[in-house]
Amino acid sequence: MVIRHLTLVRQVLAQSRIAVAVGGLGLVLAVGSAASFDAAAASRPGPGSYLVKTKSQLRALRKELFASLDKDQQAIVRKIDYAVRPNWRVAAYASHQGGHRDVVFYGGVLAIMEFLTDAALLERHYASAGCVQAYMKAIVAVDKKNRERILTGHPPKRIPSVFEFAETESGPCKSMATDEFYGNPTVVEERRALLKGGVAYLLSHEVAHHVLGHTDRWQAADFVDFLEKRRAAESAADDWAFSRMAEIGLNPIQAFAVMMYAAATNRYSAEEERRSTHPSGAKRFRVMLKRARAMSAKGTPFRQALVRRGELDEWNRRLKEIEKSFKKLMVAKL
Repeated sequence: MVIRHLTLVRQVLAQSRIAVAVGGLGLVLAVGSAASFDAAAASRPGPGSYLVKTKSQLRALRKELFASLDKDQQAIVRKIDYAVRPNWRVAAYASHQGGHRDVVFYGGVLAIMEFLTDAALLERHYASAGCVQAYMKAIVAVDKKNRERILTGHPPKRIPSVFEFAETESGPCKSMATDEFYGNPTVVEERRALLKGGVAYLLSHEVAHHVLGHTDRWQAADFVDFLEKRRAAESAADDWAFSRMAEIGLNPIQAFAVMMYAAATNRYSAEEERRSTHPSGAKRFRVMLKRARAMSAKGTPFRQALVRRGELDEWNRRLKEIEKSFKKLMVAKL
């Protein structure tokens, strides 16, 4: 999401029902070894719990993702300041004002990424079929109320983790001890890989807005033209983020948690999309799947790397799993 032309946006929002989508960036803590993991804290984090380790993760990922950029792009990246705000708002943005470049993340979007990743792993490893969809429905309802609270000047309320949801709701999400879940080496390793990939995409998406000039001033004929250019900028930032992931050998389906959430919360019709700053979440998710298929097509370097590591069958299985979940999500009443 890009913060620019705010006066114009506020004026139009005051006059009509414009759907302004949240941006997409989440940074996740606790992706290390099980021995150093605080399971109780992970299952019930507060929005401020993401502040400390996020900064060190940002530094490490910036070096890995952006080292091969050209000099002009690296000069832009070096000027960006990063902030994490202890708030349950599900949003992130890039801004460039007064010569100062920022990328800001809210605690809510960081939490969503972790919680949905955990729900997917519960479903995969602990016979909790339908957990992702059930949990998604619950947090979409919380997000809807929080958006209303934000618009009326009230702080957003806490987002429950999937483990809290499992404890309070009878349904497909398996209620279990968090020590068991976070103590499972297979879960810990998959979680680490998924969160790293998701963070890499989301970080790159926000940085792309700076590198591609989306945070600079540009002209729009009218507000309709402005919205069209904003949607094009979001798609371009997605493309740039995926190219950065491919550059370091990561794959786009690791960003499925955030993309799935965007698909659930931004389920626009064609008309609604024309009134939004972002493409529909469903459209962005379909493009992500298309990119993933293209990356692993015959003859591509990414497919060759999967074959060398003996991971091609697992890649195809996971991709089919995600496509199946997405189809269920699109027909679900959230």
